Amino acid sequence: MLTIGYQDTSAATLVILLLLCFLVSVSDIRRRRIPNVLSLLILVLCSLGFKNSPCLESALVVLIGGLILGKAGLIAYGDIKLATALSTAIPLNYLWYATSYTVLVGGILSIIYAIKYRWLLATPKGSDPGLPYGVAICSGFLVTIVLSNL
Repeated sequence: MLTIGYQDTSAATLVILLLLCFLVSVSDIRRRRIPNVLSLLILVLCSLGFKNSPCLESALVVLIGGLILGKAGLIAYGDIKLATALSTAIPLNYLWYATSYTVLVGGILSIIYAIKYRWLLATPKGSDPGLPYGVAICSGFLVTIVLSNL
């Protein structure tokens, strides 16, 4: 049962979050879009469903950093919303891990997409569909959420 304040993280909460992140990843891969309703559901679940949540400091750091990167054109605003929602379940001292895991998965994903679109499909530069970074965000933040709630 979800309650406000301290609670034990149940397996059901993690399974629901995993399912939501799976849906985000599928949508991002297929349409390069993260539905707002999924980000909102993740925000509610992460804010109420974990023993460390809500971690508003982490969310604020991710939101401000994301907006700066978004303004520079380095990340999409849907990715920022997703990362901010997920960060509410991560204590500030674990945020570095979430960022590191996300960058690592994003790097692997970019290599896979470079091979696929540049070499296998010979897509001209600039016409590829872009990188579904929601997959990397979900992966990196999920690992950190699990580790920070052990």
